[in-house]
Amino acid sequence: MINIRDLFEEDLLAVPEEDLRLSLHQLSNGSRFATAGGVYTFYNEYNEPLYVGISVNLGRRVPEHLYSNKGNRDLRRHFKAGGEGYVSVFYEDNKMYQEFYESYLIAVLSPRYNVAKTGRRKIIT
Repeated sequence: MINIRDLFEEDLLAVPEEDLRLSLHQLSNGSRFATAGGVYTFYNEYNEPLYVGISVNLGRRVPEHLYSNKGNRDLRRHFKAGGEGYVSVFYEDNKMYQEFYESYLIAVLSPRYNVAKTGRRKIIT
């Protein structure tokens, strides 16, 4: 049986290059990602991955994490407490590929605030 990690390690599937990166400052000043599907990763100012997610509308979904109750609460708290950082995205409309990429990136990057697909417990900050 082949697993998702094998797909990437055997070069059967490759994570696309970053299409766009916006700082939290740029997002707070109104910059947005395209209203397209894709995969996003939040990083802190030390380039530590904090959260990986997918969406059919990155332009709407990414700001929800920062400015509404629809996003990851721990991520929102991290940035409200003064943390700096940025969001990196690559566009991909195919939902199945989005799921592959998200699962792989979570497994490899081990982002602090992803819990559901990691099998680990929530980290309290």
